[in-house]
Amino acid sequence: MAVDVLEMVKDGYVRVSEGGRNDDLLTGFLCGLRDRDPEAVDRFKREAAESAQFAATLPHVCRSRDLTADDVRLVLQALEARLLPPDRLQAWMIRGCFKSVPASDVEPLFDTLLEHSAEGFFTAIGLLDSHCTGDKLAQFLPQIRRAAEQVTEWERPACSEMAASDFETLMRGVLKRGSDDPDAQAVAASLANGFVTSLGSRAARMLERLLSTLLADFAGTTLPIIGAAILSANSKVWLLEFALRGRLGPGLERTPVMARVPEETLIAWCKAQPDSAPAFAAATLPVLAAAEDGTAQPVLHPTMARVIDEFGECEGVLESVGRNMTTFTWVGSPSSRLKLYQALLESLRNHEKAVVGRWAEAALRDIDESSEQWQSRVEEQEARMDG
Repeated sequence: MAVDVLEMVKDGYVRVSEGGRNDDLLTGFLCGLRDRDPEAVDRFKREAAESAQFAATLPHVCRSRDLTADDVRLVLQALEARLLPPDRLQAWMIRGCFKSVPASDVEPLFDTLLEHSAEGFFTAIGLLDSHCTGDKLAQFLPQIRRAAEQVTEWERPACSEMAASDFETLMRGVLKRGSDDPDAQAVAASLANGFVTSLGSRAARMLERLLSTLLADFAGTTLPIIGAAILSANSKVWLLEFALRGRLGPGLERTPVMARVPEETLIAWCKAQPDSAPAFAAATLPVLAAAEDGTAQPVLHPTMARVIDEFGECEGVLESVGRNMTTFTWVGSPSSRLKLYQALLESLRNHEKAVVGRWAEAALRDIDESSEQWQSRVEEQEARMDG
C-alpha cells in the first residue's frame, strides 16, 4: 500500500514543472516510509541517482538517517552525471553528517565538487568546514590544499558571505598548525599567490581577510611572493598598497596588515630591495602608535622609525611617509588629526640625516597651512549656518 502511494507521490511530483515542484512533500513521505519499508526507500535512492527528475531530492532523502558510504557513492554518481545541482548538498552541511562514513569514501566526493563548478567548489568548502573539526582536519589536508590552490579559479557568488566565511575558517584551521608544518606552509604559499594574481576580484577580497595571518606567521614564505608583486610596478600595485595599509579610519586602534610582518623580516626585505621596498613600507606602515606610558599624545611607530632612520635617504621614502600621514578618513575638519603629527615632526627636525630634517620642516609648514585652511572653511560654514 505504501509503495503504491509512493508511486502516486512521485507521479504527482514529476507532473509539476521543475520550478514549482514540492521537494519537501516527496522527501518527507520517503523519510516517513523508511521505518516501514526501508527497501523501497533504498530503491528510490538508486533510481534518483540516475534520474534528472529526482536527483535533486537525493541528499535530503539520504540524510533522513545517518549517511552511509552507499549514500555518498550515489550522490557522487549523480554529481558526475550532472544530474544533481551541487547546492543541494547544503543539506549535509551539519556537524557529524559524515560520522559513519570512512574518510576514504568521502574524499572522492570532495574531489569531484572542487573540480565541478564554482557552485560545487564553494559547496565543498562548506562541507569541509562543517566536517573538518579536530583531528578530522588532518584526514582531508590534500583536499584543503587543493582548495587553497584553486580558489581563484572560481568566482564566488557576490551574495555569498557564508562561502567566504567558511573558506576563511577552513584555511585558518590549517594555518594554525604553524609555519613549521609543511601543509600549512603550502597553504600559505597558495593563498599568497592567489591573492596577488587575483587583485581586484572577489576572490582577492576574500583572501585579504587572511593577509594578517599570512604575513605575521608565515612571512618567510609569503613576503617574497607578495613582495615580488609589490616590486613588479604593474598597474595594480595600488590595490596591494590599499590592502596592506588596512582599512582607513581616524583612530589608532586598527593595526595595518603591513605592521604584522616581523620587524627584522621587513627590514631585511627593504635592504634587499632598496630601490622600491622601503618606499612601499613607508606608505603602508602605521605612522603613529600609542605611547607606552598611556599618554594621549601618540608617538612615531617604532617600525616606521626604523624605516626612516635606515632608509630616509632612499628615493620615495619620505614622500611616501608624507602621503601616508595624509591618507585617512574624517568627519568635519581634519585639523585635529593633522595636529597629531606636529610633535612627531618636531622630533625629526634634528634627525642625524639632514634630508629627514629638511623634510620634517617642510611637512610641518604644510600641516600648519592645511590646518589653517580647514579651520577657515569650518568657520565660514558655521557663519553661513548661523546667518
